[in-house]
Amino acid sequence: MHSSRAEHRLPDIPLIHGASLAGAILALLLFSRTARAEMILDAELRLNYESNVVGLLSEQRTNAGTGRNGGPPGPMMAPGQPGTGMAPGGMSGAGSQTKGDVSSSLSAEVGESRDVNDITLVFAKVFAGHTAYDTYTDFNTTVAGAGAGLDLFLSEYASARIMALGKIKRFGDHQRDSEAFGWNLSFKEQFSRLVWFREFAEYEQSEARNELFSYNGTKIGAEVGYQVARKDALTLGFSYLDQMYEDPPSAELKTRTLYLSGEHRIAKSWSVAVEYDVQSSSTNDENGTATDKIFSMALRYNY
Repeated sequence: MHSSRAEHRLPDIPLIHGASLAGAILALLLFSRTARAEMILDAELRLNYESNVVGLLSEQRTNAGTGRNGGPPGPMMAPGQPGTGMAPGGMSGAGSQTKGDVSSSLSAEVGESRDVNDITLVFAKVFAGHTAYDTYTDFNTTVAGAGAGLDLFLSEYASARIMALGKIKRFGDHQRDSEAFGWNLSFKEQFSRLVWFREFAEYEQSEARNELFSYNGTKIGAEVGYQVARKDALTLGFSYLDQMYEDPPSAELKTRTLYLSGEHRIAKSWSVAVEYDVQSSSTNDENGTATDKIFSMALRYNY
């Protein structure tokens, strides 16, 4: 690869469809005459231990902008660094090379939601987050951006959410620095007072400083939740992520994640959570496979 590729300017991303959606939602927020408006203010501090750090997936530790209460869990993910076994053809932490590490993540989002009518709510927000690793600092991630979307209350027991968002991402390894645009969609069914089910899908187009790390990613998944007690809930879920890279055009990364989490509300706006993930990743050329087991603890604030 020519050295000029690693230094070219971040390319523009076609944002016309997302900008149109976000503009329409912002107009509803500004000109809606409804009196009911609510502030969005969420924050999370998370500590993570990974048994086998996969550099290709390090961005998932930053939860900024993911909409924990209505969007798919975890942001889209980004690749690692070329020349060190972290590009799509060879993953950090793959095979017998185990690389355990700890990391911490701090994320927050602020915005406003407003009723349009009895079945439609619109919202807009800005968000930011940072993840820091203890040993593998090249995977440190900072994400900032904005999003807008709407909630549709389809019936007493079913709802949907759609959101468009844009991000700026910066890494300890600056070749991965990127700008991204995406959307996510989710449906939630409340089967009873104690049990709910949610399906979600997410798309992201990420353009990086180095073309090796530009990709289109699609993520789908589902989860089921159970309200164990008034202040305690459990969630079991599965997600599948498929990332197609621009250079080389045939490079592809597939990631399957099974997760179990529990949350306990300790005050009106505060809760604590624990989560255990088993993550399996592979490339289409079979040059890299990895399994990472992740344990995390989180303190959350929800206004």
